[in-house]
Amino acid sequence: MRLFDEAIAQYLADNTMASVGMASSGGQGGGEYADGDTYAPEDNRLPKILGCTIKRQGKVKKTELSAYSRPRNSGLIATKLNDGDRLIGTRLVSAGDHVMIVTAGGQVVRFDEGDARPMGRNAAGVKGAKLKAGDKVVDLVAGNEDEYLLIACENGYGKRTRIGEFRLTKRGSQGVVGIKTNDRNGPVVNARNASRCSDVLFSTASGMLVRTKAEDISVQGRATQGVRLVNLKDGDKLIGLAAIPHEQNEDSADETATE
Repeated sequence: MRLFDEAIAQYLADNTMASVGMASSGGQGGGEYADGDTYAPEDNRLPKILGCTIKRQGKVKKTELSAYSRPRNSGLIATKLNDGDRLIGTRLVSAGDHVMIVTAGGQVVRFDEGDARPMGRNAAGVKGAKLKAGDKVVDLVAGNEDEYLLIACENGYGKRTRIGEFRLTKRGSQGVVGIKTNDRNGPVVNARNASRCSDVLFSTASGMLVRTKAEDISVQGRATQGVRLVNLKDGDKLIGLAAIPHEQNEDSADETATE
């Protein structure tokens, strides 16, 4: 499992760079982080965007994308993993964004991205969330207080909640209740910024896919149970969700109209 997660980290590092069109400058210079890891020379073509990673045990790390501007065929290590830990996800963050760590037990830790200082690729990260016994991190979301956080639970229930309703705390706190994970809902499986997508694609253990418009999902308060997102068959479970960005959805609609 550890090798698999390291491979994911390498893949995400390379493909995140490709997705934003970053390239090595080929010039001289460069620098070094406090932990000894080096980064590429400054390049005016490189966007001022940071990559944020989260691990199951609550460690979070922020790294400048210029640290990945010279990919190798074998990939680049994006983070160190301790025994028993695994990489949960990565997000692009910009100055002023708030980071939300969401746990299986329904807790949401919201803090300013500036609370996590930039670190080198080989660093293990810092504490992002203080987890309760038996809890684990399931997702990482970036956004601002006027956007909406979508949380989905294993039994097909969930909701949208304004991000501003989650108390802004310092990194490393237990956070606040984001949704009740009772017998009806089950544990949280995924979360997304519903304001940055047009549609949401839910997937179940039996292989069923359900596509829903993000704006059609009910908006509810922070510590509520939510509503039914997916009608599951007996014995089936919700295992994940994917967000479909506005531009991708619009492009597909344009192609359909042209045909």
